[in-house]
Parts: sequence; structure tokens; C-alpha cells
Amino acid sequence: MVSKKDLEKIVEQWEETKNSYFWKFGGNAQQRNRQAKKYEFDYRFTKNGKRYHVFRTVDSSRNNVYVTSRVMVDGEQKTIKAIKDLLK
Repeated sequence: MVSKKDLEKIVEQWEETKNSYFWKFGGNAQQRNRQAKKYEFDYRFTKNGKRYHVFRTVDSSRNNVYVTSRVMVDGEQKTIKAIKDLLK
């Protein structure tokens, strides 16, 4: 069971990096991967009979940083508003 505090943490993590710029991480591949992990998260929970999956992945190559953020509700892509609605 997910608590209100956990939901607030999810929204906080989402919002704090929403408008961030992910600059190219320096160093070798191992260092880039370690830096990228700081911004990643993955939460799965069930509430009110619906399955939620909220995640962000950060991948980097030598020249680019790729950020994927998703909120999935029963396999359908939604916005962070779906999580905020649970807090009400």
C-alpha cells in the first residue's frame, strides 16, 4: 500500500527535475552512468484497483543525454496530474 507521504515524494522528485537541463555528463562511460543514476527513479504501486508505474530513465552517450519520464496507469500513458489527483 502506498502512503500519502510516498505519493508526495513521487511528485516532488518529478517537479524538481521537470524544468532541469541535463547537460552532457563528463568522464568515461562508468562515470556518466553513475551520474545519470542520481536522476532516475522507478515506482510501481496499486491504488483503488489501478496499477500505477511512474519512472524516469536517464541515458547518456558521449554527446547527448536522453531523458524518458512516464506515468502509466493500467498500461496507458498519463501525466503527473494522475498522481496529484490521488493526493486530493
